[in-house]
Amino acid sequence: MAASPDDNHDEIRHAARSDRGQSRPANEDSLHAAPAPDGKAATHGRIFIVADGMGGHAAGEVASALAVSTVAERYYAAPVTADADPAPSLTASFLDAHQAIREDARSHPERRRMGTTCTALLLRGGEFWTAHIGDSRAYLFRGGTLRRLTRDHNLAEELRERGTLSAGEAAGHPGQHILTRAMGIEEKLEPEIAPRGRPLEAGDRLLLCSDGLLRPLGEGAIAAALLEPDPETAAQRLIDEANAAGGPDNISVVLIDWSGARATAPPRARR
Repeated sequence: MAASPDDNHDEIRHAARSDRGQSRPANEDSLHAAPAPDGKAATHGRIFIVADGMGGHAAGEVASALAVSTVAERYYAAPVTADADPAPSLTASFLDAHQAIREDARSHPERRRMGTTCTALLLRGGEFWTAHIGDSRAYLFRGGTLRRLTRDHNLAEELRERGTLSAGEAAGHPGQHILTRAMGIEEKLEPEIAPRGRPLEAGDRLLLCSDGLLRPLGEGAIAAALLEPDPETAAQRLIDEANAAGGPDNISVVLIDWSGARATAPPRARR
């Protein structure tokens, strides 16, 4: 996928990569980085998604693919206007994806325990929004500093927030592998949606990644790789370095570079 200016969004350059890693028999991650459908760029912006599936009998692959396709399809189908808050439509698209996974599992008993993380970045009008569930992360790389935009929905993070674990203890705790929220698993879904957009600045780089990138590398190595100016080269470097560090899981990366000006969009309509 060439890192050239994107259709309908000249301010955006992106690169997307997904790799099986060194230890997994199959890749159960899925990505969405396609351009907005015709006529949707101005009103809906552009959505990017990473999902990390789980479950036997290829169920994880099915769950993650359903998540990214349903979130994108339902978000772009929503009646959003250029000055409206997109958060309700993002929430609805996550809930629809959750139901699609559960309905598929009911039709295929061998996939009854499938589930997936799902993390999305929406860029519109010089602003960005995050939406996520699970432990796939979103980051902002600005001025050489890597800033985490999402919190992990896993047991280790929950214990850290309660004060039971320090940040250092949480980083190596086995609870990192126990999700407390995911699409498709429980009847009720509680996605975490940014309540408002954040302004983009020229030179910003946004990263979506599955935990197969973070765990072998850590944030310091990720930040160093993101200094590479070309997004395609940077994305491949991240994949290669994660594999060189053992590649214990599937590895997925979406990089989005913003070259436009700071947001000047009009205030969104109040509800």
